[in-house]
Amino acid sequence: MSSKKDIKLMLDRLNKASNSAIKASGSMSPSTPMAAQPTPKGRHSGSSSSDGKQVIIGQGIKMSGGIDTCETLTVEGTFEATLKDAKILDISPEGSFKGDAVCDEAFVYGNFEGNLTVRENLFVYNGARVKGKVIYNNIITERGAEVLGTLKKISKKVLEELSEEVNLVKKAPAKKKSAAKKPASKTKAKVKPTAKKTAKKASSKKK
Repeated sequence: MSSKKDIKLMLDRLNKASNSAIKASGSMSPSTPMAAQPTPKGRHSGSSSSDGKQVIIGQGIKMSGGIDTCETLTVEGTFEATLKDAKILDISPEGSFKGDAVCDEAFVYGNFEGNLTVRENLFVYNGARVKGKVIYNNIITERGAEVLGTLKKISKKVLEELSEEVNLVKKAPAKKKSAAKKPASKTKAKVKPTAKKTAKKASSKKK
């Protein structure tokens, strides 16, 4: 049989081992991934669409201008523009977009400044910064993300109606300026003498 001294030593060792295990587990920070994070189709897949509707602003590139429509816009550099319509807007951690954008889904890892309208889901990740007027249907922000400005939640139906109105305005042909009308020339109409006047003239001549 073991002595009381041996049993005490064994218990001390077990207590020390359990305490060290608790400290080790406590020092580890559990990962808390954001729920429902779909992988952006532009930057992470590494594939470009065959129909040429994917636009990529590469790292270190500065561009300005406008895009009417595209499937996916990936911004890895600096882009100052107006994006009228896109399915996906993907801004990388090094990317910066300044201007106006309308899209179905937006994945912001970098910086966005301006007016952003998202018809479906807006994802703002850790380290990202969104500043300006944001209209969205659904927004998911990760811890460490920064959103500044005006936020307005609106239903998908209303957003689609607004988009249709905007498209109709874009497609409406410009009204042609009508040529200036020339002022009508004033013409004096010749009045034929009446029967009474002619009779009077005839009687005066006889006298």
